[in-house]
Amino acid sequence: MVDMPKEVVDALADFHSLKMVGTINSSGMPNAVMIATVFPLDQKTVCFADLRLGKTKENILDTRRFTVTVLKLTLESFQIKCTFSGYEERGAIADKIGEEVYTKIKLQPRGIVIGTVDEVYSTSMSNPGAKLA
Repeated sequence: MVDMPKEVVDALADFHSLKMVGTINSSGMPNAVMIATVFPLDQKTVCFADLRLGKTKENILDTRRFTVTVLKLTLESFQIKCTFSGYEERGAIADKIGEEVYTKIKLQPRGIVIGTVDEVYSTSMSNPGAKLA
């Protein structure tokens, strides 16, 4: 588990940043989906709302790994590699994130996927592939 740099936390917290979650299944087949509801819980943890997850949730439960790519409006971008640490339908995190999601897009999440941050990379054109954490 590592700490995300402040610039990465800020990018994840910005609702206008474009966010994509990537997974693989046990056979190695990749899956990537746009998920606007990715948020930092703190410098070591990310989460996202399960609004209509299908294959993404299956893959995370199967392989326990996922990656988040975030692209800011300035075109600065980052990749965050994560290990699945939990799924919460009710509780402090689900309530907090569920309220934030409902406020922004008027949808109620089924639950919240939670992951710990393992590695962070720049995917910006100015510094592609640089390990940040």
